[in-house]
Amino acid sequence: MTSVNITTTKNTVTVSEADASVVTVATVGPQGAQGEGSATVSIGTTTTGSAGSNAAVTNTGSATAAVLNFTIPAGAAGDAGATGATGPQGPAGPAGADGVDGADGADGGTNIVLDTTPQLGGDLDMNAKFISSGVLGIKNQGSQSELQLFCETSNAHYAAIKAPAHSDFSGNITFTMPANYGSANQVLTTDGSGGTSWASGGLSNNASGTNSLGIGTNALDSDASDAERNIGIGNDALTAVTSGDDNVALGYKAGETLTTSSKSIVIGTNAGQSQVSNENIYIGYNAGQNISSGHSNVIIGSNAQASASSSNVYSCVAVGQEALYSCRASGCTGIGRYALRQATSGVFNTALGNLAARYLVTGSNNLVLGHDAQTSSNSVSNEITLGDANITSLRIPGLQSGATDGQVLTYSSSSGNITLADAGSGGLTRAQVTATALIFG
Repeated sequence: MTSVNITTTKNTVTVSEADASVVTVATVGPQGAQGEGSATVSIGTTTTGSAGSNAAVTNTGSATAAVLNFTIPAGAAGDAGATGATGPQGPAGPAGADGVDGADGADGGTNIVLDTTPQLGGDLDMNAKFISSGVLGIKNQGSQSELQLFCETSNAHYAAIKAPAHSDFSGNITFTMPANYGSANQVLTTDGSGGTSWASGGLSNNASGTNSLGIGTNALDSDASDAERNIGIGNDALTAVTSGDDNVALGYKAGETLTTSSKSIVIGTNAGQSQVSNENIYIGYNAGQNISSGHSNVIIGSNAQASASSSNVYSCVAVGQEALYSCRASGCTGIGRYALRQATSGVFNTALGNLAARYLVTGSNNLVLGHDAQTSSNSVSNEITLGDANITSLRIPGLQSGATDGQVLTYSSSSGNITLADAGSGGLTRAQVTATALIFG
């Protein structure tokens, strides 16, 4: 700091500094005129000038009321003072670049939650403990994640489950396992929404018999080794066969009750379901479903001979939807949709044609030919019916080829034939015609 000394005498004002710079203001002149009163001097401003400049005083007042402004040059810089106390910490600056890795520290604690990217240096021994968080995720670094389950001997083999490739995904998938073991030969199936359950595999061979094949739940599952060449495909198909041979059953419960019988063919749901006898053919939904015994039947068509419930029915032929539907008698033939549909106990009836003899119930030994051809009553026997009510003409081209007008049917006892002959020469009488009924329309 610069010191300034100001001294005054009667006619002199002296301004001095410690470095010996002196400004003296003094006037000794002739005595002037008497002033108007006493003069005043006051100090105005003090300004520090640049180092090395001259000191200066200026009067900014009047002659009788001086106001002196001083300009004092700055002194040379002094010695540095002592360090002051540390101020408060300022805000944190931006993070600097990562430094080099330090030396490994001492082993840390066991709480790996503190490490957000832990890595194992060897195999993890679970010590018979569990992962208890409930969700186990396996990520990877560019290949499909895989779970490997090793065998118990030196970890020599493993079974693995691998995630699909990224390109095969259409969204995340979750499978929920069944809550039980299922049954023997069942397989794991899905409901298409992630739920799984056990179901019959359907492709394993259940059969024990020689050259036999059983596919489906319970199919051929009771056969013994001496039951040969049987084929059962479908749930419960041939499930009761024990020693029967050469049977073929295809369909749900097809041939379900066959045991020791042989050489039957049953195709269709419930076809031949109750049959236990030999050499029958049932083809179609419910075909011959309730006929429990009898042989040499050929039943083809949906619900053909399906309603009849009887035993010892043999030598029947049904072809067509619901043909012989209710028939529980033997020796009947119905060919055509609904042919002999309502016939029950009558034997040896034959109906050929769509709807032929569908109203016949109890009559026997009838022959009905043609579309919608019907017997004269539902209980008539020994009758031949040709065609429906629209048939108005009968032609037998071979018999008529040499006939003339007026000839009638004539029976020849010597040949046993019926031919056309002139009337009165042995033609059939009315009684003979009635004995064996011939119905036209």
